Order: sequence, then C-alpha cells, then structure tokens
Amino acid sequence: IFAVAALCVASSCSKGQGGDVTDGYVMKLSVATYNVLHVESKAPWAPRKDAINNMVHSLGTDVICFQECGYVPMMDDLQEMLKDEYEIHSTMPITEFDPALICWKKGKYSKVDGGYSYSLLGDTEYKYSEHGSSIAHWVKLQEVSSGKCFLIYDIHLKAGSEAASQKLRFHCMQALCPAVIDKTRYLVDYGGHTFEVDEFHGDNAGLT
Repeated sequence: IFAVAALCVASSCSKGQGGDVTDGYVMKLSVATYNVLHVESKAPWAPRKDAINNMVHSLGTDVICFQECGYVPMMDDLQEMLKDEYEIHSTMPITEFDPALICWKKGKYSKVDGGYSYSLLGDTEYKYSEHGSSIAHWVKLQEVSSGKCFLIYDIHLKAGSEAASQKLRFHCMQALCPAVIDKTRYLVDYGGHTFEVDEFHGDNAGLT
C-alpha cells in the first residue's frame, strides 16, 4: 500500500559540513514511502513479508519511509530486510499506526540529526482517532559526495476525500513548512574557543 506521506526539503549544513545549499547545485534523489498496514485481521504480516522485501529492494530508492510498522515482529523484520543496504533511523511510536522508520542508502548519505515530533498539529480540534497525523518522524541527511543537506519528514496522513480529511492533511503540511529553518553555520575560532555562529536565511533573514 502506497501512501504519499513523506516530505523532502532542502536544508543548510554548517560550513564544516558542506556549506550553503544555495550555490546552484541540484541534488537528485529518489524517495519511496509505504504504509504497510498494521491490521492483522485484514492483512496478516507473515504472508506479505517476502513480497514487501522484494518490492522494496527492486526499486532501489535512495530514501524509504514506513508507516504503520510500529509493532513486533513487523518493525524488527523490516530493519533486518534493509540493514545490509540502508542505514536506519527508528523510533518506537506511541501507537503501532504511527510512522516509525526512515532508511537511506549506505555510503551515499550520512545522518546529521533526527527526531520525532509528537505535536505537529499542536492544540487543535482533532480528536485522538486522528492522533497519528500529528506525529512527524524526521531526519536531516547529508549527501556524502556534495556535502549538501536535506530534511526528510515521515508522517501518517489520514486518507479520504471528505472535507475533514482534506483539512487535516492541509494542516499537517502547513505545520511542517514553518519547521524548516534555513541557516548557514560558521565555526569561528577566537581566544582559544570555537564559537558556532548561525546566519539565518529566508523568512528569518537578518537574524544572527
């Protein structure tokens, strides 16, 4: 089952990690995202495991995100399938339906940072049944060959064409956009100490 539930955005690294992303370099990468359906009564995991393994490896994408995989043995099996070809950032989710795994090609990218936001939507009118859509699993990756960085967000968007679901998806994406902070970090040696000085760009241009 495919789910459009991953977002990739450009991000600056420090000067020591490749510099600014605005120097005209165009990074190309492929991203796949899978909702592997955690409902044993509808789709038992054991008969599907080998098919999912074959499909994921046949595509050979640079970055893979998974949703609805937060239970044993599914989460363990997916990591075992991918460990030879991919580095993996995993977080044990609050529920088995939340996003839990982000994977990227070994040797091609390295992880700069990563985390898990439990309140992407903040205080809203959304009830607990839509809880998964407020979770954002993310990593900041650096392309080894160029030193350029980018962010990957893995979120479990609620399906459906009705107005309420469309509104929820809009609020999820709207909440992610301001979270992207574009800055250049300079390492300044002075008086025997190294200071990290951040120069902000975009909407925060002028801040240091």
